[in-house]
Amino acid sequence: MRTASGLTWSISVLAVVAIVGVTSLTGQTPATGPVFTAQQAEAGKQHYDTTCSPCHGSDLGGADAPALAGPDFAKAWGTQTTADLFKYAQGMPPGGTPLPDDDNLAVVAYLLQQNGAAAGATPLLPTTAVKISGIATGKRPPMAMAVAHRR
Repeated sequence: MRTASGLTWSISVLAVVAIVGVTSLTGQTPATGPVFTAQQAEAGKQHYDTTCSPCHGSDLGGADAPALAGPDFAKAWGTQTTADLFKYAQGMPPGGTPLPDDDNLAVVAYLLQQNGAAAGATPLLPTTAVKISGIATGKRPPMAMAVAHRR
């Protein structure tokens, strides 16, 4: 017969095994909070403005290409991961010269920020694989909307 403390110990061991397994598969610990830094997002804004905005719009609302912020972005990308978005960004711009990986990571951080995800102390990595709807709402931060309306 198992005791309550024995059952608690068994559950604790299973939780540790699950965390170690996820860490081994992804190369990083499971995300429990922000997955990019404010510095990455700021650098991403600069790269976005020079490389992405001609097609996706200076307000990320889409021009000749899909919107990268708001409900359409959330619908298109919400079920996918940050790693999926990074891989997709590596192929941009179509027919043009792709950005280096660090710059693409910064652009992805900026897109996440502009879709309501919070920055933190952990930098976004190519191996970060967090479901986008788990960190981004598809709602623009209040300052971003004010800046977009002034342009």
